[in-house]
Order: sequence, then structure tokens, then C-alpha cells
Amino acid sequence: MGPPTKQVELPVRGGGRILGTFILTPTPATPISQERCVVAVALADQLGTALSVRRGSH
Repeated sequence: MGPPTKQVELPVRGGGRILGTFILTPTPATPISQERCVVAVALADQLGTALSVRRGSH
């Protein structure tokens, strides 16, 4: 039933660095599908890429 903790930290990485962190707080006793986990990681990856590209352009 859901993740093993009350909150999960999902780092946003770009350019070999941690640029930020998403704090995910699930609804108690509600299972989280594998698809939702994959989407969360994909969004963090995309944000990390976008932020690292933006930092590189300055």
C-alpha cells in the first residue's frame, strides 16, 4: 500500500548535479501504480534537463 514512508524525496538532477527536489506525499492507504512512479521520475528528469540547459545558456 503506497510507498514505505510518509514522504518520498525525488531529486531533480541536471548536468551531474542535484538542482532541486520534489517532495511526494501520497494519500494514505492508497496504492501508487508503477505508471505513476514512472511518470514522476520522467517529469523530474525532464525538469533537470531543462534547468541544466538553461543554466548552460547564461
